[in-house]
Parts: sequence; structure tokens; C-alpha cells
Amino acid sequence: MFYATWRESKRLQSLIGLVFAFALFFSLFLPAFANATTIWQGGGSSQSIESVIGDSLIGGNNGFGWSIDSDNNVAVVGYPSYDNEAGAVYILQHNDDDSWTKLAKLTAPISQPNIAATEDDSKISGAHFGWSVAISGDTVVVGSPSDQRELVNEVGRSYIRNFGAAYVFTKPAGGWADSSDAIKLNGFDQELQEGFGWSVDIANNTVVVGSRGSQIYGKGAIYVYNKPVDGWVSTSSSVAVLVGPENGDGIGYSVAIDSNAKVIVAGGANNKNHVVVFTNTSGDWSSYSGPQNLTVDSLNSQAGFGISVAVSESGDTIVVGARNDQSAGAYVSWGAGAAYVFYSPGAVWSADNTFAIARLTASDPQPDFTQHQPSAIFGESVAIKDDVIIVGSPWHKASTGQAVGAIYVFTKPAGGWTNTTENIQLLGVNNGNTYQNFGRDVVFLDNQVFSIATLNNDGSAGFSLFPITESYASFLGTPTALDNSNGQVTGTVSVFDLDNNLVDLKVEFSLDGNNWQSATFADVYDDNGPLATSTIDSITAITGIAENNFGHTINFVWDSAIDGVGQSATVYLRVTPVGGVGSVSSVFAVNNPIVLSAPTGLGVSNITTSSLNLFWDLVAGASSYNVSSTAGTLLVTTSTSATFTGLVSSTEYFFQVNAFDAAGNVSAYSAVFSTSTLAVVDTTTTTTTDPGTDTTPPTVPTGLVLSATT
Repeated sequence: MFYATWRESKRLQSLIGLVFAFALFFSLFLPAFANATTIWQGGGSSQSIESVIGDSLIGGNNGFGWSIDSDNNVAVVGYPSYDNEAGAVYILQHNDDDSWTKLAKLTAPISQPNIAATEDDSKISGAHFGWSVAISGDTVVVGSPSDQRELVNEVGRSYIRNFGAAYVFTKPAGGWADSSDAIKLNGFDQELQEGFGWSVDIANNTVVVGSRGSQIYGKGAIYVYNKPVDGWVSTSSSVAVLVGPENGDGIGYSVAIDSNAKVIVAGGANNKNHVVVFTNTSGDWSSYSGPQNLTVDSLNSQAGFGISVAVSESGDTIVVGARNDQSAGAYVSWGAGAAYVFYSPGAVWSADNTFAIARLTASDPQPDFTQHQPSAIFGESVAIKDDVIIVGSPWHKASTGQAVGAIYVFTKPAGGWTNTTENIQLLGVNNGNTYQNFGRDVVFLDNQVFSIATLNNDGSAGFSLFPITESYASFLGTPTALDNSNGQVTGTVSVFDLDNNLVDLKVEFSLDGNNWQSATFADVYDDNGPLATSTIDSITAITGIAENNFGHTINFVWDSAIDGVGQSATVYLRVTPVGGVGSVSSVFAVNNPIVLSAPTGLGVSNITTSSLNLFWDLVAGASSYNVSSTAGTLLVTTSTSATFTGLVSSTEYFFQVNAFDAAGNVSAYSAVFSTSTLAVVDTTTTTTTDPGTDTTPPTVPTGLVLSATT
């Protein structure tokens, strides 16, 4: 197992959490190159959207997820094209085990599908219930901008107009359940309203509804409703109507309210580039200040400034999407798009206290210089939470040309917001379908980035999850086998940490994408040189890796042969920061024609006091063997035995053997084998005595005398 430790310098002040993207046909975030950006690859789930919601997403361009909102771990998903444009909304809960549960399906009290054209009347569209959605605690608000109402003209003939409506659903005591029991909100000037419910938002007990066609000459309006003491009731009595300043503004195309219900920001029609802010001065919106215009210099006429808006929880920071904003230089009617950040100290949005502080753009902008195809519409959706801003680009094109969509994550620099490109980019799946609208709407789901791929040509559906914690690692491109037939593989990994901490990276390989084994690295280096030499299993924090502003890039060489990868095998690599989130590489083939197994069956024969013969089993494909020992001798032999001489008697020796072939492929070493030389035997005879015994011979007799001889 390989571990690398290093520090990153881009300080992100907020934990982003998990990235959850519903997508059709098991959508993944696929890696691609972008300058100074970390691009992430995610994993899929077998749980399909259809199995969760209990409805079929019929045909292409089904529109599921056209609008989304969230509160803690509960998501509200609009499906305005459901049932022939009558529309529906689903309340979904994300569970601790990453599964999803449908809590409820909401529909309008009276279903209003589209009415086909007749000889005398033009077609009447469906109500589009679910075009916009919002949730706060136990309350869900649903916009239905084509809600129909029958009128009678001056000659007594009845006709149908799509004035629009908004519906308020309250969670029952027993919990959410499928329901059509809702309170209907209308504008007080119904004869003048158009598109009421085009946008909605809610903060605590205050509901805001955008009506982009309301008021004479299409100024647009925002209707503000406060929850009555006895609960929501059907009414057209709003506490305030916030009107656009100029004819044709279409205010209400987008709307957002801060969590304290102090600030309301609203965007206008696509070709007016008007965004206005209203500030609550009474506590209940019975009095207010504004509109305060938000403007930037040099917007092209079709910039779409205000197509999306978001306001921070404190109300002092506003983000405005401009999906066709052009880059500086030659005029194009469909620019690459941008998002603008405005700031008001203390959330006092007045002329002398409102500042445009940053322009956020994609590192890989995709404008339409030909004016024949749409741009990536970066800025179609925006969201802000603490010091993190996310921007949707639903027509972002993959390398093959399919507009699969993308989400861009920006983090507030230490010195405050400034013109910049993204830190993290999440790409929609490239499955051959185009205009899947990944990033059409974006929100934070309980400290998680959340979006849905709404359009898919084959109508299939599936979940995709991308968890993000504080540390990330991702492959840049696919690892590549070297041409030396040694089984070595090179690759590049980008590593990023939110809090500028040291990151320990684990690297593994798998032959099937499921069963993972530790990988052995021969070399690890970055732009400043090697981080380790020779075969390694760890890199400590003292390596002093140089830092940059967007995440560190390292390169590696993997010895697949040493790790026992078979001939012509296809493999996956996986990188995972310890305690963080990693990714799996695309599958690739290794260039390792022969893999030698480690020698086995080590034994000894003809052992003496100074020599021995070591033997082992034949290794298939081996041409030679290295024999390493504590005798201080490294032997190379073509046989399966080796004789050692000049050894010391009565001494234990240790041996290991590995094999190699003519192409240079080398096996792992065998298990350690040990044995001892014989002891020396002394053949000299010696006499030993007991020191306690008298060994002195008697003296020789003397004085011999002869007598009595006969």
C-alpha cells in the first residue's frame, strides 16, 4: 500500500460535504482537463429514480428535476411536464446509507394538462405545476405559472388564460404523504398577471412568488405573503407587491429571500439585464426599501443577467447568473456566461452600500462564436452557502460534443471574493445523449451540492452520488503502460484539501473494479523533482512538496509486475485520501508479457561445517535467479541450486531467492529460508583422572638379604 503526505495551499473555509447528482442512466462525473481546476469523477448507484418515485419517466426530455430545492436532508423536485404538462412535485429524503426514499408526490388540486388546439382556439399549455419549488421546514411551495382560468370576453364568449398560481402544502401530523391538498395563492391583480409562480422561495413563514408578466407593460412583480396565525389559507391578499422599476423588466423571472426574510432579490427578463433588491424595514414587509438596482458595466444585450439569483443566509451577499455574458473582446450574442457577486455590509442594500465585487467564470469557457449553436450557459443556476458558491452550466459540452452539463464550485479566497475561475468542476456523464441539463438547477442539500440531469434522450434514469469531504484525490487522465514490457505504469493524480492540511494518499489496484489490493510504487515526483526514490511504501510529511493555489499534481510509476498482475491484464487504479474521497481510474491494459512467481520450495543438502547446497523449485519462464544471503555473497545462477563455501561452522545463515527472465521481468523474493552449518568434531585422544585419587606409585624395595639357603 502506498501512502503519500502533502499540503495544499488553497484555503476553503466551508465544508462542502457530499455532492449528490441525480442523473439519467447512471450519470457519473467524468474527468477532463481544465487549467488550475480539480475535476472529479464519481461513482454510480444501482438505485434508479423510477424505483424511488414509483413513476415512469416516459420518453426523452422528460423534465424531471427542472426545479429543485432542499432543507436539511429533504429534497423537493419539480416535474412540470408530468402528465401532459399538468405537472407534479416529489419530496425525497436522502438517508444515512446514501439511499433515497420518496416521502410524497404532490399534485395540484385540479389537474390541468395541455388542451389541444381546435379549429377556433389555439393550444392551451398545461399548468406546469412544479415549474418552481421551495421548501422550509414543514412547508413546500410550488409554482404553476401556466395555471388556467376561464374568462368571458365582451361578447359573452368564454376563453382560457394561463395566469399562473402558487400552491402551499403543509406537512400533515402523520408525516408527508401523496397529496393534492394545498392552499392556492393568486396575485391580487389577476387580470394583469402573467406567469405568476414562475419563481418561488420561502424563508420561515414568508413566501415570495415571482410573476414576471405582472403589472402593466410587463414590469414584473414579486408578491410577498406572510403565514397567518391560524395557518395558510387560499388568498390573493399579499402583504406586499414589489414591482420592477421599468417597463419590460419582467421582474420575477428569478427570486430569492435570505433565511431571515430581510432581503429579497429578483431577476428580470432575459434581454433587460435588470436585477433588483428590496429590504424589509418593518419586520413583516408592510414597509420596505427598494428597488435597489444591481448592475455591472459592459453587459452585452443578451447577457441574461438575472436569469438566476441567490442570497446568502445573512443577506449581505448576492450572486447573479448571466448565462450569455460575453468575455471581453469581440461581440458575440451568446457569450460563455458568468456569475457576479455583490456585497452590502450589514445587508443594507442602498445606492451607497452596494458593491459589485467579483466576476466568476469557467476555466474552460464555451461561448458560441459562430452564433449557430448555444453556449454552455454558465450561470443558468446559482447557489451560495457560507463561503461556497456553485454555478450550473447545463449545456457544457463534453470532448465529443455532447452537451452533458457541468457544475462549478467556487470557494471564497482568504482575502474575500474576487474575479476567479472555479476550484472544482463536476461534469455530467457522456453517454451519447445530449442536452441532459445537468446543472439546470443547483442547491445545497444539507452541506451537499445537489443537482439533477433533467433531460435524456432515452428516458432512462438512475442515481449518481459524488461524496466530497475535506480531502480529494482524482486521476487526471487514464494511467498509461510504459513501452518497456516491464509492467510499469505511469499516471497523474490531483490532490486537494479544503483546510490546507497534510493528506495521506492510499493507492490500490483491482482486476475487476471490486476486489482491491495494495499497489507498489517505484517512483513518485512532481514538477519540482522526485518525492521518493527506489521502491517505496510511504512518503513522510518532511518531503517539502511545493504548493500552488488549486491543488497539487503528482506523477507516479507503478510496478504492476511486482504486484503480481498477470499477462496482458486490464486493471483499475484507485486513489483515496485517508479520511477523504478519492476516485477510480478508467480501465487500462498493462504491458507485462510474463509475470514470474516468487521461488518456493527452498531447502538444503550436502551441508558441512563450511559449505552447503541451497536448492528451490523451478519458476516457469525464469532464465536466471538471484540468491541473496547473510553470507555476504550475491549469487546469480541459471540452475535451481547454488553452493556456498567458506562458511563458518555452527552458524545460522538466511537465504532469499528471486527469479528474472531475459526480458528483465523480475519476480518477488521468496520467503526467507534459514539453516545452520555443522559443528567441528575434535578426533584427538586424551586421559583424564579424578583429582581425588592417589596416583603416586610405591617406592622400589631396597636392602634385599639372602638367608637360610639350602
